[in-house]
Amino acid sequence: MGTETVAGLLLHGTRKLKTISATLSGTGREVTITDDYWYSEDLKVYLVLKHNDPRTGEQIVGIVKAERNEPDPRTFQIPAGYKILDETPVQEAKP
Repeated sequence: MGTETVAGLLLHGTRKLKTISATLSGTGREVTITDDYWYSEDLKVYLVLKHNDPRTGEQIVGIVKAERNEPDPRTFQIPAGYKILDETPVQEAKP
């Protein structure tokens, strides 16, 4: 499918087709399922996945906001009053 630039990121597109025979499709007709994958080599992740099955319709999953800056260090701070509790059951000795 080639490449496209979305939000300043170069994406590489791949399409996979799967054909279901008329006898197995449940429709009496041959059905072709299309899956499109748009991958960002820069982020090492698929940003858009499109699935189209004529029997069930189209589904699109995509990342709409990708922040590339460092996260706030406060996100990783241990909260005040944090305690480690050992909740391992105590096994009683057998007589």
